Amino acid sequence: MGRKLLTEQEKKESKKKAQKKWRLKNQEKIKKYHKDNKEHISLQRKKYYKDNRDKFLLYTRDYVENNKDKVKEVNQKYKKSLILNGIHIVYCLPNNDNPYVGVTNQPRNRMLVHNSEGNDTSEWFVLKVCGSRREALDIEKEYHSLGFAGDIRNLRK
Repeated sequence: MGRKLLTEQEKKESKKKAQKKWRLKNQEKIKKYHKDNKEHISLQRKKYYKDNRDKFLLYTRDYVENNKDKVKEVNQKYKKSLILNGIHIVYCLPNNDNPYVGVTNQPRNRMLVHNSEGNDTSEWFVLKVCGSRREALDIEKEYHSLGFAGDIRNLRK
């Protein structure tokens, strides 16, 4: 009785199982290799992406098109994760002639908006962390009364 001939699919599955078994057995070795070769691996990935950019873009478009609900859900979760739950900060952009003071509960997004408006946000900092928007707006109003620039539309709320 001879060996059973495997189909191509069976060969692939067998190889996949063997690789998975090896990876599980050698997790520490793999972690050490990745840690020791982080820069080299990063360069390889960048080169691979650059060489296969069109393929990645096509895959991404197809994935987004075929998984609209999932992509929308992930985007909503990501946006929600950027919001400081119940916390508002009073921040300052010191790089202008007249330092700007504002309020936000989404600092990353707010800095992106300032950047898109041509403001330098590289040295922004937090003046005060507040438990409510009203408290933060009151503090912002105090800074504006001292001569700091800012968006006065928020102060009416």
